[in-house]
Amino acid sequence: SNFLWTFKLNNPKGGWRKKANHFADGGDFGNREQYINQLLRKMV
Repeated sequence: SNFLWTFKLNNPKGGWRKKANHFADGGDFGNREQYINQLLRKMV
């Protein structure tokens, strides 16, 4: 029943820009929709 392995993602290369602001307002937290793949590439 344990078929999913856990893993840890690193911080994105270059760090976070503005963690306090929503993604829609130029920050880094919130719903990225189609931009999630770009974020994951920076984190792997």
